[in-house]
Amino acid sequence: MDLKTSKKRKIASAISVLAAMLLIIINVKAFFEDGVLSGIGLLIFALVLTAVMGAIILFRPKFSKGDGLRKRDYNKIFSLIWLFAAPFLTLILVECLNEVAIWQLNPLILLGNYAFYLMLFGFVFALCNRIKWSVIITSSILYIFGVVNHFVLMFRGSPFIPMDFLAAKTAMNVAQSYHFTFTYNLIISTLLFVIVILLSCSADYVNRDIRKQLLYRGSVLVSVAVVMFTFYRTDLFTNMGIKADLWNQSRGYRNSGSAVNFWLNTKYLFVDEPKAYSADKVNEIAEEVDSQDVSAKPQTTEKPNIIAIMNETFSDLSVINDFETNEDYLPFWRSLTENTIKGNLYVSIHGSGTSNSEFEFLTGNTMAFLPAGSNAYELYIKDETPSLVSTLNDQGYTSQAVHPYYPNGWKRDEVYPLFGFKNFFSIDDFLNPQIYRKYISDRSSYEKIIDLYEEKEEGEKVFLFDVTMQNHGGYDTQYDNFEETIQLVNPQGDYPKTQQYLSLIKESDNAYKELIEYFSNVDEPTIIVMFGDHQPKIEDEFYEELYGKDLSDLTLEEQQRRYTVPFMIWANYDIEEQEIERISANYLSSLLLETAGLEMTPYNEYLLKLYETLPVINAVGYVDKDGNYYDYDDASPYTDLLDDYKMIQYNYLFDKTNKVSNFFSINGEKSALLAPRNSILG
Repeated sequence: MDLKTSKKRKIASAISVLAAMLLIIINVKAFFEDGVLSGIGLLIFALVLTAVMGAIILFRPKFSKGDGLRKRDYNKIFSLIWLFAAPFLTLILVECLNEVAIWQLNPLILLGNYAFYLMLFGFVFALCNRIKWSVIITSSILYIFGVVNHFVLMFRGSPFIPMDFLAAKTAMNVAQSYHFTFTYNLIISTLLFVIVILLSCSADYVNRDIRKQLLYRGSVLVSVAVVMFTFYRTDLFTNMGIKADLWNQSRGYRNSGSAVNFWLNTKYLFVDEPKAYSADKVNEIAEEVDSQDVSAKPQTTEKPNIIAIMNETFSDLSVINDFETNEDYLPFWRSLTENTIKGNLYVSIHGSGTSNSEFEFLTGNTMAFLPAGSNAYELYIKDETPSLVSTLNDQGYTSQAVHPYYPNGWKRDEVYPLFGFKNFFSIDDFLNPQIYRKYISDRSSYEKIIDLYEEKEEGEKVFLFDVTMQNHGGYDTQYDNFEETIQLVNPQGDYPKTQQYLSLIKESDNAYKELIEYFSNVDEPTIIVMFGDHQPKIEDEFYEELYGKDLSDLTLEEQQRRYTVPFMIWANYDIEEQEIERISANYLSSLLLETAGLEMTPYNEYLLKLYETLPVINAVGYVDKDGNYYDYDDASPYTDLLDDYKMIQYNYLFDKTNKVSNFFSINGEKSALLAPRNSILG
């Protein structure tokens, strides 16, 4: 090292020490004036560490010409320490930009974030064999990510996610209307980043042993490859609970770290093209659907109004096993038999993920063919998309959606217009509603449906879609505004969550009774379909008592019971009563159209025929018409049917260039669809 280089490093180290001390003084002052700020504890620690590292360089001993070996050892020790310290400092500055109180993170989560950063730094070091450049390159990339995330948070209130790359052009256009300002977090993190870069200039260790280089590089690259393969090609991480918070990305970034959550989201950025997929193959399948069968369906003389209710966490837990309560929690539901189709609806989620059931119902697609843990609304609905809504709109319906909660949940405010809803009424559109616990009640939600019905023009046909909120989980707090009326008799365990949940279901039943009574007295033909989105997240011990075994020991058939909710199609005019043992959510809208005597798309016809063979297809597995349960890894005679369905869904969602649009629309050209209906699916 020449004298000039040594002086430059000492100057850089001196600047680092002075800057770190200045930032410490600023933050300590802020600490005493304003209380604990985001990450203040660890931020001060990080700054102290940088000051110490700078001082080590600034005041390191002078080596004579004969001390070359000692100098190399000294540089090696400092550089290796810096290779482990720099990831932690970079983690601090990135989370400071994310406005996260990192010192409040769960220790295991903090350790996991550090391990992730260490893997990134180690990977770059394995590529370039220069600690200095590995730190400079990796820290710079992470700093840029942190800054981008910081401004995205500032502008839209949600973090930067991989899917934003798909809308980069739009984002650039929108960004022109925003004013960029320097925040306290941005200034502090930028200064810390500068310090990291300056100190990295002194980490000049290079591993010149070829064998050690190969050993290190090989071990690092293999380790990274194993982690990447496990993450992207298996569900191990998801099953361990290591997944993006798709319901609330901001919460996920705050609770689990921004860079880690960004990485977790990449799993859902793209969906693999099915094997042997081609648009021509989808066309072949489409051409096997007889268009004449669509028109041959009995048509109603007067189109009915259609009301669809996806009731939050509505379920009947006796589907798992019988249990006793002090009174029936679903008396009206069980009593309603005239002009009804009732049964068990199989969904793809348990405890959360509401909009995935919504997606299956409105589109006819299944979550079975999408990555585990993904959310269709958040990730895959980006353009105008054919759905039950557009099918009804094409037949003259006015479609409106209601959800008595925040409109941006699951991006409904963006997705609903793409489906074709004319209006979307959310929590802000409810005036003095009834509140149970902290959510608007089903009764108030149904009153909104009645108001919209009464406001329609004479002769106008409406499709009203209501996603309720009353029964949403957590059930572990007692509320003065909600009386719990249902108590467990057998089993008699201490299950307060279950009892609150069942009491809420009783209120749902009461509200549904009032809704049915109202439309029973309406002259216009009206059909109401109601179903639950998933079962509740209550005490595992209660479920285990119903099963008589640990949840980890459930068979596939027993597991499917946890994904079963009730559904009902009711009409205020004569329809054929049915009791359906099992049907999955992807078929329900097609059944609704058939029951209403309305025109269906070829896709609806395809689904109804597929239903005859495989009445259940969900994320858990599938069930055939004989009641045999299958996992997707099982050998079965239905592989070809599933492959065809998967290709159709891929074309529907992802093949924008070769989309077989006429298959998903009633307005498409149908004259080419001439093959006999029985040729499809066998």
